[in-house]
Amino acid sequence: MSLLLQIQQTGNTIQDTLSQATTVLASTPAPAPEFSLWELILKGGPIMIPIGILSIAGLYIFFERYFTIRRSSKMDANFTSQIRDFMHHGNTDAARALCKNTNTPVARMLEKGLMRLGKPIKEIEGAIENV
Repeated sequence: MSLLLQIQQTGNTIQDTLSQATTVLASTPAPAPEFSLWELILKGGPIMIPIGILSIAGLYIFFERYFTIRRSSKMDANFTSQIRDFMHHGNTDAARALCKNTNTPVARMLEKGLMRLGKPIKEIEGAIENV
């Protein structure tokens, strides 16, 4: 008799568990349908066109500025030592020519400073700051 009671209780427990599981499954929302990137862009409508164009323009400007700044920030170790040697020997024309032939921001600033040699320090500093 006790065996029959155990089987009946187990059957009731299984039935209760199944009814609870179906209730939980029925209350959970269905998974959202998956969209590809292209479908999402098309669903965005005409506003996506300017967003795409501006994204491409932003990436272009970012990389262009990055490479320009990186190229400009490279400093040649020989450049400053050559300028120093020319100035110690009093050869300002050669130092100015070297600055003119070197395409870096430092060379342009030094060239403006060398062009103003013999003038007051404030004027030389102003010329360098303007460049």
